[in-house]
Amino acid sequence: MKSYKQFLVEASGKNLHMEHLEDEVLNGGVNGTRGAINFLRSLRDMLAGNNREAVNVTVKWDGAPAICAGIHPNGKFFVDYKSMRRPCFTQSDIDEHFVGSPLHPKMSALLEHLPKLKIPGNIFQGDVLWTTNKEKKIQTIDNEKSITFTPNTITYAVPLNTELAKQIIAAEVGIVFHTTYRTAGQEDLTDLKAEFGADINQWSSHKDVWAVNADFTDLSGTATFTESDTTKVTKMLSELGKDFNKVNGRFLDNISKDNIIRTHIKTFMNTKVREGEFVDNYKKSAKDCVKWIENKMQKEVGKLKSERGRQRKQMTVDGYMKTLNGSMDQIEIIFRLMSLINNIKLFIVEKLEEVKGITKTFIRTPYGYKVTKPEGFVAIDTFDNQKGLKLVNRMEFSRINFTAEKDWDQ
Repeated sequence: MKSYKQFLVEASGKNLHMEHLEDEVLNGGVNGTRGAINFLRSLRDMLAGNNREAVNVTVKWDGAPAICAGIHPNGKFFVDYKSMRRPCFTQSDIDEHFVGSPLHPKMSALLEHLPKLKIPGNIFQGDVLWTTNKEKKIQTIDNEKSITFTPNTITYAVPLNTELAKQIIAAEVGIVFHTTYRTAGQEDLTDLKAEFGADINQWSSHKDVWAVNADFTDLSGTATFTESDTTKVTKMLSELGKDFNKVNGRFLDNISKDNIIRTHIKTFMNTKVREGEFVDNYKKSAKDCVKWIENKMQKEVGKLKSERGRQRKQMTVDGYMKTLNGSMDQIEIIFRLMSLINNIKLFIVEKLEEVKGITKTFIRTPYGYKVTKPEGFVAIDTFDNQKGLKLVNRMEFSRINFTAEKDWDQ
């Protein structure tokens, strides 16, 4: 088994989207599943104190929007949305590229204040926490007066009688950086590769900008497995390994290579998350998923205008359904693998959530504020620092996030 150095960081060429750990079964087939299992084994070893390598932990900040800032290969400072399609060097650029967009005032404030950090060299990606004082409020939550901000779904609260609160109140903008793009030898922004982590220690500080990176504490001695925890996870991993040996590798790899079926299965899973369910009942979920895919494809057939087009499409659908219905046992195993990976992940996430963050976290409800856990974590292997996998409780946070109103996706 490959040995992993594990880091847990907030962050993923451009860092636009990051996958859940259990989705690697679908994304990477046999190799993706094996990689997910090795991640879980390494995380178990780390929490059991058997990993000799240094590790860091970060909470995944629930900021929005995700932006990039730094020194363009042309030598000029710029800001942009995370896709880096419209780099803005001046306020006129922002007026041109973001006119009428809710991003306009945020980009304008970031371009005004981020240069005060004197960011050297590379480009960095981060999540915006606030860009106006109106986005910060002094509130009493749980009988404690705090400075709060709600960039996306989660409300962050810092007690007023702290030095951190003073810094946040004074800052015009707040941002957490988590990804680095190295620009040495690059002529433009097209071929940049994301690296996890952002070393901001050499940057200047300024009262107008509250900037942090995602690393905030050492894991050692903070969140560790007991002997019974380790035994439980080891037993779950053993069960996962046995099921992995039952899967037909060729069938699983074919699923991972078929963009249509892979996307349909992942969409089906997301619909179950929205409904407050997951795939723990793997036999029922497999049958429901195949039926859901058939209904989805039949609707696509019905939308075609020509009879010849409908016939061709129907032949394709019939071929897919013959394969899926004839391989129900393998689809059940795939759902079983994803369910087991998710359950082990959740057990580990619960331990990681014991790490105390620099702020308290809440969710706004019609009845006031409710204490919530952080959004989650991300695990990466430093031998392959261009890929990150989410460690998120999809039932607790992702379902809420699905229904949250967002202005930032473009």
